[in-house]
Amino acid sequence: MLTAVTKQDLWWPERQEAESLYRDGAFGQRIADVFGEHGSKERRHEICPVSLVIQNWTTRAGERLKPNAEGYDQQMQAESVRRLFETLDALQKWEAQT
Repeated sequence: MLTAVTKQDLWWPERQEAESLYRDGAFGQRIADVFGEHGSKERRHEICPVSLVIQNWTTRAGERLKPNAEGYDQQMQAESVRRLFETLDALQKWEAQT
């Protein structure tokens, strides 16, 4: 299972807290519960922070709800997409071996 946590460009300054919510918070606990119900040896879960595009979070009317994080640049965005594809590849290889 892959959880792609998108819009990394918005929450970059709070990345440790955001990633902790997915790993250790209610979301992570629910995933652990599901895996426990179905046997964890045959299951794998990866969390991959990613920004598919750098853009402010806006409404359809153009109101800016949250600006993208200062300092989060195109190189960081491209790196996040590369990690996403590497994670997908690793999951495919793992699945082929199980």
